[in-house]
Amino acid sequence: MKLNLYQLCDNDLSVGSIRVILNENLKNQINHTINQLKQTIKLKDLSKKFGVDYTTLWSYCNRRNYIPLIVLKRLEELSNTKFSQEEFNVICGQAKTEVRLPIKINVNLAKIIGAIIADGHIGIRKSGRGQHYELVIREEYLSNVLAFSKWFKEEFGIYIKPKKENNHYYFYISNKIIILYLTNVLKIPSGKKVDIISVPKIFKNSSKKTKLALLQGIFMFDGGVDYCTGYVSLVSRSPNLIRDVIILLNEINLQPDYISKKMDKFQRSRLLFRKNSKLVNNINLFEKDTEKWFRLNEHFYGLSNKTKDLNKALRNLDKFYPKKRKNALTFSDVIKVVHSLQDEATYKNVVKKLGKGKTVTYTYLDKLTKWKILNSKRRGLEKIWQLNQELYFPRR
Repeated sequence: MKLNLYQLCDNDLSVGSIRVILNENLKNQINHTINQLKQTIKLKDLSKKFGVDYTTLWSYCNRRNYIPLIVLKRLEELSNTKFSQEEFNVICGQAKTEVRLPIKINVNLAKIIGAIIADGHIGIRKSGRGQHYELVIREEYLSNVLAFSKWFKEEFGIYIKPKKENNHYYFYISNKIIILYLTNVLKIPSGKKVDIISVPKIFKNSSKKTKLALLQGIFMFDGGVDYCTGYVSLVSRSPNLIRDVIILLNEINLQPDYISKKMDKFQRSRLLFRKNSKLVNNINLFEKDTEKWFRLNEHFYGLSNKTKDLNKALRNLDKFYPKKRKNALTFSDVIKVVHSLQDEATYKNVVKKLGKGKTVTYTYLDKLTKWKILNSKRRGLEKIWQLNQELYFPRR
Protein backbone atom coordinates (compact mmCIF):
# COMPACT_ATOMS: atom_id res chain seq x y z
CA MET A 1 0.00 0.00 0.00
CA LYS A 2 1.35 3.42 -0.99
CA LEU A 3 1.03 6.51 1.17
CA ASN A 4 -0.45 9.71 -0.25
CA LEU A 5 1.90 12.65 0.19
CA TYR A 6 -0.77 15.07 -1.02
CA GLN A 7 -2.21 14.78 2.50
CA LEU A 8 0.57 17.20 3.47
CA CYS A 9 -0.89 19.97 1.33
CA ASP A 10 -1.79 23.36 2.79
CA ASN A 11 -5.22 24.56 1.68
CA ASP A 12 -3.78 27.87 0.50
CA LEU A 13 -0.42 28.95 -0.81
CA SER A 14 1.69 30.77 1.74
CA VAL A 15 5.32 31.45 2.56
CA GLY A 16 5.37 28.26 4.64
CA SER A 17 3.84 26.03 1.95
CA ILE A 18 5.45 22.66 1.34
CA ARG A 19 7.28 22.60 -2.00
CA VAL A 20 8.52 19.73 -4.17
CA ILE A 21 12.08 19.98 -5.51
CA LEU A 22 12.06 19.63 -9.31
CA ASN A 23 14.47 17.16 -10.85
CA GLU A 24 14.76 17.00 -14.65
CA ASN A 25 12.35 14.12 -15.03
CA LEU A 26 9.63 15.74 -12.91
CA LYS A 27 10.11 19.14 -14.53
CA ASN A 28 9.79 17.63 -18.02
CA GLN A 29 6.65 15.73 -16.98
CA ILE A 30 5.05 18.89 -15.56
CA ASN A 31 5.83 20.92 -18.68
CA HIS A 32 4.52 18.19 -20.94
CA THR A 33 1.29 17.99 -18.89
CA ILE A 34 0.78 21.76 -18.99
CA ASN A 35 1.46 21.88 -22.74
CA GLN A 36 -1.21 19.24 -23.22
CA LEU A 37 -3.69 21.26 -21.17
CA LYS A 38 -2.84 24.46 -23.05
CA GLN A 39 -4.34 22.93 -26.16
CA THR A 40 -7.80 23.38 -24.63
CA ILE A 41 -7.25 25.88 -21.78
CA LYS A 42 -5.36 29.17 -21.83
CA LEU A 43 -2.39 29.38 -19.50
CA LYS A 44 -3.95 32.33 -17.67
CA ASP A 45 -7.07 30.27 -16.97
CA LEU A 46 -4.90 27.34 -15.89
CA SER A 47 -3.04 29.50 -13.43
CA LYS A 48 -6.33 30.58 -11.82
CA LYS A 49 -7.31 26.94 -11.34
CA PHE A 50 -3.97 26.33 -9.59
CA GLY A 51 -4.41 29.37 -7.33
CA VAL A 52 -1.41 31.27 -8.69
CA ASP A 53 -0.97 34.13 -11.15
CA TYR A 54 0.21 33.67 -14.73
CA THR A 55 3.80 34.79 -14.21
CA THR A 56 4.25 32.62 -11.12
CA LEU A 57 3.06 29.51 -12.97
CA TRP A 58 5.43 30.33 -15.84
CA SER A 59 8.24 30.73 -13.33
CA TYR A 60 7.54 27.31 -11.78
CA CYS A 61 7.75 25.74 -15.23
CA ASN A 62 10.80 27.58 -16.54
CA ARG A 63 12.86 29.22 -13.84
CA ARG A 64 12.39 27.90 -10.31
CA ASN A 65 13.68 24.57 -9.06
CA TYR A 66 10.55 23.82 -7.04
CA ILE A 67 6.76 23.80 -7.23
CA PRO A 68 4.27 23.98 -4.32
CA LEU A 69 2.83 20.58 -3.48
CA ILE A 70 -0.73 21.97 -3.65
CA VAL A 71 -0.14 23.22 -7.22
CA LEU A 72 1.20 19.81 -8.23
CA LYS A 73 -1.85 18.16 -6.68
CA ARG A 74 -4.24 20.46 -8.57
CA LEU A 75 -2.34 19.87 -11.80
CA GLU A 76 -2.65 16.12 -11.29
CA GLU A 77 -6.40 16.37 -10.61
CA LEU A 78 -7.01 18.60 -13.64
CA SER A 79 -4.99 16.51 -16.09
CA ASN A 80 -5.55 13.01 -14.67
CA THR A 81 -1.78 12.63 -14.78
CA LYS A 82 -0.09 10.67 -12.00
CA PHE A 83 3.23 12.07 -10.87
CA SER A 84 5.60 9.62 -9.22
CA GLN A 85 5.70 10.51 -5.53
CA GLU A 86 8.81 8.33 -5.14
CA GLU A 87 10.67 11.25 -6.68
CA PHE A 88 9.34 13.88 -4.26
CA ASN A 89 11.98 15.57 -2.12
CA VAL A 90 10.37 18.46 -0.30
CA ILE A 91 11.26 21.69 1.47
CA CYS A 92 9.21 24.14 3.48
CA GLY A 93 9.25 27.87 4.21
CA GLN A 94 12.71 29.40 4.49
CA ALA A 95 14.32 26.08 5.39
CA LYS A 96 16.88 24.77 2.93
CA THR A 97 16.99 21.22 4.25
CA GLU A 98 15.44 18.76 1.82
CA VAL A 99 13.33 15.99 3.33
CA ARG A 100 12.81 12.63 1.70
CA LEU A 101 9.44 11.09 2.58
CA PRO A 102 8.79 7.34 2.41
CA ILE A 103 5.69 6.51 0.40
CA LYS A 104 5.64 2.84 1.34
CA ILE A 105 5.46 1.25 4.78
CA ASN A 106 8.74 -0.52 5.48
CA VAL A 107 10.65 -1.98 8.41
CA ASN A 108 12.63 1.16 9.31
CA LEU A 109 9.54 3.36 9.18
CA ALA A 110 7.67 0.89 11.39
CA LYS A 111 10.46 0.99 14.00
CA ILE A 112 10.43 4.80 13.97
CA ILE A 113 6.67 4.91 14.49
CA GLY A 114 6.86 2.29 17.23
CA ALA A 115 9.42 4.38 19.11
CA ILE A 116 7.34 7.55 18.70
CA ILE A 117 4.06 6.09 19.92
CA ALA A 118 5.87 4.42 22.83
CA ASP A 119 8.06 7.23 24.09
CA GLY A 120 7.66 10.29 21.87
CA HIS A 121 5.66 13.48 21.96
CA ILE A 122 4.31 15.31 18.92
CA GLY A 123 3.32 18.91 19.49
CA ILE A 124 1.61 21.40 17.18
CA ARG A 125 0.97 24.77 18.80
CA LYS A 126 0.66 28.42 17.94
CA SER A 127 3.64 30.66 18.53
CA GLY A 128 4.47 34.30 17.81
CA ARG A 129 5.61 33.28 14.33
CA GLY A 130 2.62 31.09 13.54
CA GLN A 131 2.36 27.35 14.00
CA HIS A 132 5.17 25.53 15.82
CA TYR A 133 5.84 21.86 15.09
CA GLU A 134 7.94 19.57 17.27
CA LEU A 135 8.79 15.95 17.96
CA VAL A 136 10.54 15.05 21.22
CA ILE A 137 11.81 11.59 22.16
CA ARG A 138 13.57 10.81 25.44
CA GLU A 139 15.46 7.57 26.01
CA GLU A 140 17.81 6.13 28.62
CA TYR A 141 20.03 3.92 26.46
CA LEU A 142 22.50 5.32 23.93
CA SER A 143 22.31 2.17 21.77
CA ASN A 144 18.57 2.75 21.22
CA VAL A 145 19.11 6.42 20.46
CA LEU A 146 21.81 5.65 17.88
CA ALA A 147 19.55 3.02 16.30
CA PHE A 148 16.71 5.55 16.01
CA SER A 149 19.05 8.12 14.46
CA LYS A 150 20.16 5.54 11.88
CA TRP A 151 16.57 4.59 10.97
CA PHE A 152 15.64 8.25 10.64
CA LYS A 153 18.58 9.07 8.37
CA GLU A 154 17.81 6.11 6.11
CA GLU A 155 14.14 7.01 5.75
CA PHE A 156 14.04 10.82 5.77
CA GLY A 157 17.57 11.67 4.64
CA ILE A 158 18.13 13.78 7.77
CA TYR A 159 20.67 13.06 10.51
CA ILE A 160 19.41 13.99 13.96
CA LYS A 161 21.99 14.19 16.70
CA PRO A 162 20.97 13.01 20.16
CA LYS A 163 21.66 15.29 23.11
CA LYS A 164 22.60 14.17 26.62
CA GLU A 165 20.62 15.53 29.56
CA ASN A 166 21.20 14.26 33.09
CA ASN A 167 20.51 10.50 32.98
CA HIS A 168 18.98 10.25 29.52
CA TYR A 169 19.27 11.25 25.86
CA TYR A 170 16.74 13.12 23.78
CA PHE A 171 15.91 14.12 20.22
CA TYR A 172 14.25 17.42 19.43
CA ILE A 173 12.96 17.80 15.88
CA SER A 174 11.22 20.99 14.78
CA ASN A 175 10.26 20.33 11.18
CA LYS A 176 6.82 21.05 9.73
CA ILE A 177 7.20 18.48 6.96
CA ILE A 178 8.11 15.62 9.29
CA ILE A 179 5.37 16.46 11.81
CA LEU A 180 2.66 16.77 9.14
CA TYR A 181 3.84 13.51 7.59
CA LEU A 182 3.44 11.79 10.96
CA THR A 183 0.06 13.35 11.76
CA ASN A 184 -1.63 13.81 8.34
CA VAL A 185 -0.22 10.85 6.42
CA LEU A 186 0.42 8.22 9.11
CA LYS A 187 -2.40 9.49 11.38
CA ILE A 188 -0.46 9.71 14.63
CA PRO A 189 -2.27 12.21 16.88
CA SER A 190 -0.46 15.16 18.41
CA GLY A 191 -0.80 16.24 22.01
CA LYS A 192 -0.97 14.30 25.28
CA LYS A 193 -0.69 10.61 24.45
CA VAL A 194 -2.41 8.77 27.28
CA ASP A 195 -5.96 8.91 25.97
CA ILE A 196 -5.34 9.26 22.24
CA ILE A 197 -2.35 7.16 21.25
CA SER A 198 -2.79 3.81 19.53
CA VAL A 199 -1.19 1.85 16.71
CA PRO A 200 -2.03 3.57 13.39
CA LYS A 201 -4.49 1.59 11.29
CA ILE A 202 -2.12 1.37 8.35
CA PHE A 203 0.30 -0.68 10.47
CA LYS A 204 -2.43 -2.94 11.79
CA ASN A 205 -3.07 -4.02 8.21
CA SER A 206 0.60 -4.54 7.32
CA SER A 207 2.73 -7.68 6.97
CA LYS A 208 3.96 -9.73 9.93
CA LYS A 209 7.49 -8.48 9.28
CA THR A 210 6.32 -4.87 9.52
CA LYS A 211 4.26 -5.57 12.65
CA LEU A 212 7.31 -7.10 14.32
CA ALA A 213 9.36 -4.02 13.39
CA LEU A 214 6.71 -1.75 14.93
CA LEU A 215 6.76 -3.84 18.11
CA GLN A 216 10.56 -3.54 18.15
CA GLY A 217 10.28 0.23 18.27
CA ILE A 218 7.73 0.02 21.08
CA PHE A 219 9.60 -2.50 23.24
CA MET A 220 13.03 -0.95 22.67
CA PHE A 221 11.82 2.45 23.87
CA ASP A 222 9.17 1.50 26.41
CA GLY A 223 9.66 -2.17 27.24
CA GLY A 224 11.79 -3.74 29.94
CA VAL A 225 14.01 -6.80 30.49
CA ASP A 226 14.43 -7.79 34.13
CA TYR A 227 18.05 -8.17 35.28
CA CYS A 228 17.70 -11.53 36.99
CA THR A 229 14.71 -13.30 35.52
CA GLY A 230 14.93 -12.02 31.94
CA TYR A 231 11.19 -11.32 32.08
CA VAL A 232 10.11 -9.01 29.25
CA SER A 233 7.44 -6.45 30.12
CA LEU A 234 5.58 -3.47 28.75
CA VAL A 235 3.94 -0.97 31.09
CA SER A 236 1.85 1.92 29.79
CA ARG A 237 -0.74 4.43 30.96
CA SER A 238 -2.44 4.09 27.58
CA PRO A 239 -4.96 1.22 27.58
CA ASN A 240 -5.39 1.65 23.82
CA LEU A 241 -1.69 1.06 23.20
CA ILE A 242 -1.57 -2.02 25.43
CA ARG A 243 -4.65 -3.40 23.69
CA ASP A 244 -3.16 -2.87 20.22
CA VAL A 245 0.20 -4.33 21.24
CA ILE A 246 -1.48 -7.49 22.56
CA ILE A 247 -3.31 -7.91 19.24
CA LEU A 248 -0.09 -7.46 17.24
CA LEU A 249 1.81 -9.87 19.50
CA ASN A 250 -0.85 -12.53 19.00
CA GLU A 251 -0.69 -12.02 15.23
CA ILE A 252 3.04 -12.78 15.20
CA ASN A 253 2.60 -15.72 17.62
CA LEU A 254 4.04 -14.10 20.76
CA GLN A 255 1.34 -14.39 23.41
CA PRO A 256 2.12 -12.74 26.78
CA ASP A 257 2.01 -14.91 29.90
CA TYR A 258 0.35 -12.21 31.95
CA ILE A 259 -1.92 -9.26 31.15
CA SER A 260 -3.14 -7.06 33.99
CA LYS A 261 -6.91 -6.85 34.34
CA LYS A 262 -6.82 -3.66 36.37
CA MET A 263 -4.61 -0.59 36.31
CA ASP A 264 -2.10 -0.17 39.13
CA LYS A 265 -2.01 2.78 41.53
CA PHE A 266 -0.22 4.84 38.87
CA GLN A 267 -3.02 4.10 36.36
CA ARG A 268 -0.81 1.81 34.27
CA SER A 269 -1.59 -1.43 32.45
CA ARG A 270 1.00 -4.20 32.12
CA LEU A 271 1.82 -7.24 30.05
CA LEU A 272 4.57 -9.74 30.82
CA PHE A 273 6.49 -12.63 29.27
CA ARG A 274 8.06 -14.97 31.83
CA LYS A 275 8.28 -18.48 30.37
CA ASN A 276 11.72 -19.30 28.97
CA SER A 277 10.14 -20.94 25.93
CA LYS A 278 8.68 -17.53 25.02
CA LEU A 279 11.53 -15.36 26.25
CA VAL A 280 13.91 -17.01 23.78
CA ASN A 281 11.76 -15.67 20.94
CA ASN A 282 11.29 -12.31 22.65
CA ILE A 283 14.80 -11.34 21.62
CA ASN A 284 13.19 -10.49 18.27
CA LEU A 285 11.44 -7.60 20.01
CA PHE A 286 14.77 -5.77 20.25
CA GLU A 287 17.18 -4.77 17.52
CA LYS A 288 20.44 -6.70 17.65
CA ASP A 289 23.26 -5.12 19.67
CA THR A 290 20.98 -2.70 21.53
CA GLU A 291 20.94 -2.70 25.32
CA LYS A 292 17.85 -4.81 26.00
CA TRP A 293 18.85 -7.27 23.25
CA PHE A 294 22.18 -7.76 25.05
CA ARG A 295 20.41 -8.18 28.37
CA LEU A 296 18.10 -10.90 27.08
CA ASN A 297 20.89 -12.56 25.09
CA GLU A 298 23.09 -12.65 28.22
CA HIS A 299 20.24 -14.12 30.24
CA PHE A 300 20.25 -17.21 28.04
CA TYR A 301 23.81 -17.46 26.78
CA GLY A 302 25.86 -15.92 29.57
CA LEU A 303 28.61 -13.30 29.59
CA SER A 304 31.40 -13.42 27.05
CA ASN A 305 34.41 -11.57 28.50
CA LYS A 306 36.78 -12.92 31.17
CA THR A 307 38.99 -11.22 33.71
CA LYS A 308 40.79 -12.01 36.96
CA ASP A 309 40.40 -8.39 38.03
CA LEU A 310 37.44 -8.17 40.42
CA ASN A 311 37.23 -4.38 40.19
CA LYS A 312 37.07 -4.52 36.39
CA ALA A 313 34.25 -7.06 36.54
CA LEU A 314 32.34 -4.94 39.06
CA ARG A 315 32.75 -1.75 37.02
CA ASN A 316 31.32 -3.42 33.92
CA LEU A 317 28.43 -4.98 35.78
CA ASP A 318 27.57 -1.62 37.36
CA LYS A 319 27.75 0.03 33.94
CA PHE A 320 25.35 -2.31 32.18
CA TYR A 321 23.28 -3.51 35.16
CA PRO A 322 23.15 -0.31 37.27
CA LYS A 323 21.11 0.41 40.37
CA LYS A 324 17.73 1.74 39.21
CA ARG A 325 16.32 2.66 42.59
CA LYS A 326 17.95 3.60 45.87
CA ASN A 327 16.95 0.36 47.60
CA ALA A 328 17.36 -1.92 44.57
CA LEU A 329 19.77 -4.84 44.62
CA THR A 330 22.54 -5.15 42.03
CA PHE A 331 24.81 -7.97 40.94
CA SER A 332 27.77 -6.04 42.35
CA ASP A 333 26.11 -5.89 45.78
CA VAL A 334 25.82 -9.67 45.88
CA ILE A 335 29.36 -10.27 44.60
CA LYS A 336 30.86 -7.93 47.21
CA VAL A 337 28.96 -9.67 50.03
CA VAL A 338 30.03 -13.14 48.88
CA HIS A 339 33.62 -11.91 48.56
CA SER A 340 33.58 -10.38 52.06
CA LEU A 341 32.10 -13.48 53.70
CA GLN A 342 34.69 -15.80 52.17
CA ASP A 343 33.96 -19.38 53.35
CA GLU A 344 30.96 -18.19 55.37
CA ALA A 345 28.94 -17.13 52.33
CA THR A 346 25.98 -19.35 53.10
CA TYR A 347 22.53 -18.53 51.81
CA LYS A 348 21.44 -17.43 55.29
CA ASN A 349 24.48 -15.20 55.84
CA VAL A 350 24.23 -13.59 52.40
CA VAL A 351 20.55 -12.80 52.95
CA LYS A 352 21.31 -11.34 56.39
CA LYS A 353 24.17 -9.14 55.19
CA LEU A 354 22.31 -7.86 52.13
CA GLY A 355 19.15 -7.20 54.14
CA LYS A 356 16.98 -8.32 51.23
CA GLY A 357 14.28 -10.94 50.81
CA LYS A 358 15.18 -14.62 50.49
CA THR A 359 13.63 -15.09 47.05
CA VAL A 360 15.28 -12.09 45.40
CA THR A 361 18.65 -12.93 46.97
CA TYR A 362 18.52 -16.52 45.75
CA THR A 363 17.54 -15.33 42.26
CA TYR A 364 20.66 -13.14 42.09
CA LEU A 365 22.90 -15.91 43.44
CA ASP A 366 21.48 -18.33 40.92
CA LYS A 367 21.99 -15.91 38.01
CA LEU A 368 25.58 -15.18 39.01
CA THR A 369 26.25 -18.91 39.24
CA LYS A 370 24.88 -19.46 35.73
CA TRP A 371 27.11 -16.62 34.56
CA LYS A 372 30.12 -18.45 36.09
CA ILE A 373 30.98 -15.50 38.30
CA LEU A 374 30.12 -17.55 41.39
CA ASN A 375 30.24 -21.25 42.09
CA SER A 376 28.66 -23.18 44.93
CA LYS A 377 29.63 -26.21 46.98
CA ARG A 378 28.09 -28.22 49.79
CA ARG A 379 29.34 -28.09 53.35
CA GLY A 380 27.21 -30.51 55.27
CA LEU A 381 23.60 -29.43 54.79
CA GLU A 382 24.58 -25.92 53.74
CA LYS A 383 25.49 -24.50 50.35
CA ILE A 384 28.37 -22.04 50.22
CA TRP A 385 28.97 -19.57 47.40
CA GLN A 386 32.38 -18.27 46.38
CA LEU A 387 33.91 -16.26 43.56
CA ASN A 388 35.56 -18.01 40.66
CA GLN A 389 39.17 -17.12 39.93
CA GLU A 390 38.18 -16.02 36.43
CA LEU A 391 35.18 -13.70 36.36
CA TYR A 392 32.91 -13.07 33.42
CA PHE A 393 31.59 -9.61 32.58
CA PRO A 394 29.32 -8.07 29.89
CA ARG A 395 30.53 -7.05 26.46
CA ARG A 396 29.19 -4.02 24.60
